[in-house]
Amino acid sequence: HGGRFGNTVTVNGRISEDLAVTPGERVRLRIVNVANARIFRLTFPGHRPWLAAIDGHAVPPRQFGEEDWLVIAPGARADLILDMAGSPGERFAVVDNSPEGIRYRLADLTYGAAPSAPASARPAPAAWAANPLPEPDLGTATRLSLDMEGGAMGGLQTATFKGETLSGRDLARKHGMVWSFNGVVYPPMKYGDHGDPMFTFKRGESVVMTIRNKTAFAHPIHLHGHTFRVISRDGKPEPDRPWQDTVLLPIDGEAEIAFVADNPGDWMFHCHILEHQKSGMMGFVRVA
Repeated sequence: HGGRFGNTVTVNGRISEDLAVTPGERVRLRIVNVANARIFRLTFPGHRPWLAAIDGHAVPPRQFGEEDWLVIAPGARADLILDMAGSPGERFAVVDNSPEGIRYRLADLTYGAAPSAPASARPAPAAWAANPLPEPDLGTATRLSLDMEGGAMGGLQTATFKGETLSGRDLARKHGMVWSFNGVVYPPMKYGDHGDPMFTFKRGESVVMTIRNKTAFAHPIHLHGHTFRVISRDGKPEPDRPWQDTVLLPIDGEAEIAFVADNPGDWMFHCHILEHQKSGMMGFVRVA
């Protein structure tokens, strides 16, 4: 029910290769999690990268501490600024401390010869320009809730599937469905048959949505066609209210997101763990 993790990790389609770097250089590293279900927790021993962007949107640069991890869920992206502080001949492994406790070595940063002229000390990176996005009006916004239920060890007693109320056991045995949004299990979409939208918004409408994970598994929730601010987590304000399009909900976690429904059409709203998406956690919102 946690999705298929696989038994190895690749970087750009290859297994644990060397990444050649030069002492003193500054590197921009774009990380995209295209794994099926694995939530990466990346460490960079010997280095302290700066987080510069999330999901392609700039954030005030924040430097990692020695023990910090970069947590990146399926479908999410992160841009790091990494100063190469090692010496010629040194090697540093980039390691994934995966959620299930299995350590994977993704790649080695391998230091070549020093440049002929020593690199000068670098200042902290400046914030990048923000993307032009409409700011949601929190005072007038439509407020909605989205509760996720189901899965092994979950509390899904009954849910609606194609208009019929079924027990959690019957949903699993008869239809292979085990997850729900607000008590509704959404069948896999077929070309030309999308079913009914989860929510319908007027174009230009501001929306605030509270998403609650009432399951025993983490879920990266992804909205197509829009970008939202994460304004709080577990009832506490989120620093800088970053723009994202994928938000990770840990077990029993809650996130409040806000966006402007400014892109007309039908847009998928789903868990980015593919097994969850296929077995109930994929609907769509309509902007009309």
